[in-house]
Order: sequence, then structure tokens, then C-alpha cells
Amino acid sequence: MFKYQNSLKYHRHSLIRMQYSIKRRRRRRRKVSLKKNAQTSSDSNFSDKKPRYKASKEIYAPVNFRLNENLKGCLKFFSECRVKDNRGWSERGVSFVSLNLENVEFIDYESLSILLAIQRDLRYNGVVICGILPRDLDCKKFIIDSGFLNGMRNSKNGEKYNFKSRSKFISIKGSLKLRVQDQESIDKICMDVHTYLFNQEGELSRIFTIIKEICGNALEYCGKQNNEWCLGVFYEDDKVIYTITDVGQGILNSLNVKYHFDVVKKVFGFGLFTNVDILKQAFKKKYGSSTEEVNRNKGLPSIKSTFEDGFIKNLILLTNDAFLHFEDDSKSRSIPSKIPPFIGTFYKWEIDKDCKK
Repeated sequence: MFKYQNSLKYHRHSLIRMQYSIKRRRRRRRKVSLKKNAQTSSDSNFSDKKPRYKASKEIYAPVNFRLNENLKGCLKFFSECRVKDNRGWSERGVSFVSLNLENVEFIDYESLSILLAIQRDLRYNGVVICGILPRDLDCKKFIIDSGFLNGMRNSKNGEKYNFKSRSKFISIKGSLKLRVQDQESIDKICMDVHTYLFNQEGELSRIFTIIKEICGNALEYCGKQNNEWCLGVFYEDDKVIYTITDVGQGILNSLNVKYHFDVVKKVFGFGLFTNVDILKQAFKKKYGSSTEEVNRNKGLPSIKSTFEDGFIKNLILLTNDAFLHFEDDSKSRSIPSKIPPFIGTFYKWEIDKDCKK
């Protein structure tokens, strides 16, 4: 017995078992640590005071935080939120971004929808957003009414926000063909909007169709791992606002990756064209589907026809370095190279009692 324990074979066997035991304990600790960080990072923190953490840079939202009125300031803010060098680390080793909204005096639902989509994408990658709410009471109330804070935590007491809001956000992951439960969620929202506007039960079949088309295109163009898009609905007194956001690579970047510069020659012939011109032609079905299927490449043209037929109003589209305003084409413009582009795709439209059902 003692001879075997002192033998070289026994020592080798003991060393192998010890190394295996150490690796197993490390794997267990790593799993527990990742689980804790995931649970912690799933909840962003917003309050009236500065968080205890310190980031490498505090990102300030513009005073006029309205997409239509201050596109340049909003795009710069969104870009800084996604820069890795602006992130910090908490004592628990959780990566986070520090936002400061206390100087905001004007705000709209469009900007909040994009910010929420960015927040959810960062959360998917294990990054928390910590922030300060606006000092302006009207802006603070608008953020609460929008449902932006619901699911996040108050950094002062750690309790989750659960306000009664006038808005609803849903996130859906999937393939180009939406799942049944996702279609049911969209259908329920459209029925609720119909009941809210027209005081009777009914369906908004045309709206339901373009939402499915947009989401299919969003999933095709997003080019990111989690394939998530965010649908927002905000109920105002006399109208309802729809927003759809994905923070992938965007329509124009996707077209450039697929076709490079040949798309300009193929679609327009020779000449100089802005990205707004290319985007307008995309809504006229001037480029081919990536899958070359007969039922594809109907999303963008169907959105335009739904607007022209009077089912929706105030339709806008922001993607990469192009801003398209269907109601007033004079507001459509290409974003200068000095301004950070929006990496993703954002749709917004409105419905009121004058719109077709």
C-alpha cells in the first residue's frame, strides 16, 4: 500500500485528479459569476440623482431631445451611447453606460423609442444603462407616461419601476417569418388601437400587414446576433403613434454590402445620387430581393402605398445617413459626414380617426 502511494504512477494519477478538480471548481465559479452579472445587467438604473458608479465618460442628452427638431444632436447622443470607450465598470464587474438627461427640456416619443432599442441591445450584450432623469417635470412625466422606465430599477432603493403608462413596447426575436405568438401580439395591439380610436372592436389589417413586412425587412437588414426589433405604440388624446426600431446595420449599409456600387449603376444608370435618392427608389421596388423569392421585396413599397392610400399619416424613416419624410419631402435629407449616422432602421407613423381602417 505504502509502496503504491509513493510510486510515480500514483503521483501522476493524483496530479491529474487534482487538476481536473481545480478546473471543475473554476467552471462552477465562472457560471455563478456570469449568472449574477446577467441578472444584474438585465436591469438598467434611472433616478433623480447620480449613480454611485463612475464611468469613463458621462453622456449628456441634448436639451432639445426631439428627433424631428434636433436630428443632429439626437444622432450624436445615440452614437455616443454605443461607443465602447464610453463604458465603465461597477464594483461587481458589470459594464455600464452613464447617461445624463437632467438638462432635457423638450422630448418626444421617437427619441425615447430609439433609446430604448439601444438599451435593450446593450442589455443583450451584458451592458447596463445608468442615468439621471430630467429636472424638467413635464419631460420627466412624459418619460414615465411613455413606459420607458418600466422594467428598470431605481438606483436609490433598487426597486423596479412599474408605472401605469400610455404606451406599450414589445420586443420580438425571430427569423424572416414571424412566429405565431409574435403575430398574435401584433394583432392584439392593432385591435386595441382600433378600439381606442373608433370606440368599437375591429381590425387594422393594413397596419398589421406592413408591421409584418417591416419586421421581416428589419430582421433581414439588422445583421446582428440577437435579431431583435422593438415595436412601440403611444396613445395620445386624438391619435396613436407607432414606432419600429432595429439597431442593426440599416437598410443602406445592407444594400451596399449586397450590391456595392453596382446598385447605383443597375438602378439609376450613371450619375451622382444621394442616399436619399437610393432610399426613395428602394420604396419603388427598384432593387432585387436578397433571397430572389417572388414574395420578397414587398415590404418597402407596401409601406409607401399604405401611406399614399390614407391608412397612416406623418410617416418618417431614419436609416444610416438618410432621413426620409413622406409627409413633407422638403424635410428629407442626407446626413452630413460630420454627423454620426444612425446604425439601424427607424420607422414612425401616426393614426387618427380620419385615417382609413
